[in-house]
Amino acid sequence: MVSFFYSLKIKIQNYFIIYVEKCGIIHLGGEMFVEAVILGLIISFFIRGRITNLVELNIRGWYLIFISVILTLSPIFLANFDKFEKILPIVMFLALLIMLVVVGLNYDKKGFLIILIGGLFNIIVMLFFSFKMPVAMDSLKGTALEYLIDDINAGRIINYTLIKGPGLLKYFSKFIIIPNYPFAKVISIGDIIISIGIIRFIVGESRRTNFLKKSKMINYTFTPNKR
Repeated sequence: MVSFFYSLKIKIQNYFIIYVEKCGIIHLGGEMFVEAVILGLIISFFIRGRITNLVELNIRGWYLIFISVILTLSPIFLANFDKFEKILPIVMFLALLIMLVVVGLNYDKKGFLIILIGGLFNIIVMLFFSFKMPVAMDSLKGTALEYLIDDINAGRIINYTLIKGPGLLKYFSKFIIIPNYPFAKVISIGDIIISIGIIRFIVGESRRTNFLKKSKMINYTFTPNKR
């Protein structure tokens, strides 16, 4: 039994490594959104916000989130099969698009409109590069992230591509280098806007004073009187 769980642990670790390597999670801005969530929670704590409000959310189109997550995790299961390599960028693009649909359906929630704008910044430029997110090669040169040039060129990172030289599209790509804290990374203007939206959402929801009580037919909203 112990050996079974140990082998399962090793297999999960290997799948996770494949996912991180294939999708460029570390150093290409993916962890920035986790940092935004953590920062939002910290701010909410210090302003004495009600963190449990995040559990009581009523998200329209919530079921689409599960579809997006499944598509996002698909490289874990498909990356070892060469015949799937070409469609994986499209799958990842669809996952992002579905998540933006959910954000759009809930644009009235604090921060979601900001997230939507940032997401559109990223997704529009991907349409010009075969559903891949462009990374400015000039920004990577001479930095600790220069090795990403070889990884992207060799196809070891499936959903990114390199662009060279100046131009309008560069400013929609990942071209902003953050050298150290907490990981060296290259991010886009869209990533920054999304992160601001995430923080705004978490802090805004934690300060919400109306409480939702959900029945099978109707959502009742109660707002305490302010004296």
